[in-house]
Amino acid sequence: MKKDPTKDLETINLENLTIGVFAIVMTLLVLDIKAPNVMLSELPSALIALWPNLLSYAISFALLGIYFMGYTAQFRSIQKADHNSHWISFLFLALVTLIPFSTALLSKNPYSTLPIIIYSSNLIFIGLALYWHWINALGNDLLVEDLPQGLIKYAKLRCLVSPAGYLVAIIVAFFNPMVSLVICAAVPLLYIIPGMQRVFWMRLAGD
Repeated sequence: MKKDPTKDLETINLENLTIGVFAIVMTLLVLDIKAPNVMLSELPSALIALWPNLLSYAISFALLGIYFMGYTAQFRSIQKADHNSHWISFLFLALVTLIPFSTALLSKNPYSTLPIIIYSSNLIFIGLALYWHWINALGNDLLVEDLPQGLIKYAKLRCLVSPAGYLVAIIVAFFNPMVSLVICAAVPLLYIIPGMQRVFWMRLAGD
């Protein structure tokens, strides 16, 4: 990565480490999807039976993309790192590396409450770590100068909406795991659907 003259070397190193970790984790996700070892006549039904693996893979891959973009977007506004930044980033990445485990657990038990709780909790803590990283940069004067207050508020909101959505999924899981699974699948759409930033995010941010 070419050195940005507005950033110190430690900040660039954190970004490079993040790229490597996300690349590995996103690759590991697909290992949970095994090609069916069945006769050709049984292949259609065997492929249909893989829907929990495919759904959990799609949700997790989308969320990893969202968290990666969120983390790297923060660094477009962060010009330097401190001691706390490093350890918060390590915590964030440690939680990210748990995604293949929680995804595999969910794909094998899509109708069960506990796997949904574990999976959703994993995502909640990732979102909160991302929020903590932003708050630490804000509170310790690590941001670039003259950053608009609207952008700061917008960044906070984007970090917290996902944890709020997965908290709802946990609560619903105690009553109806299938509805909870739908919520898990719906949360990434708030970040992905074109135009959602204007329809949803900007209104919540008050812009």
